[in-house]
Amino acid sequence: MPSWITGPLASRPAGRPGQSGAALKARLAALVGAEDPASPLSDQSLAEALSQDGAKIARRTVTKYRETLDIPPAHRRRRAGRLARDRKGRVLD
Repeated sequence: MPSWITGPLASRPAGRPGQSGAALKARLAALVGAEDPASPLSDQSLAEALSQDGAKIARRTVTKYRETLDIPPAHRRRRAGRLARDRKGRVLD
């Protein structure tokens, strides 16, 4: 399927409308944007958070979407969060 087609995912139960890949990417970006920089969510934790909202999604799919959105893995986001603070733990602008 071409990447520009964002049809509903087939992992939803019958009778319930699916969610598009674009909607899941937007929710993924929102989750990462709201996370604690000192303790970023792993791909597995992100998959579980999306599954709690009703979107059954695999960890490897979260990884693929995260890479598509140019979001680094958790260990790199943790490092970036540390670099954005001064020695007293204050967030730098």
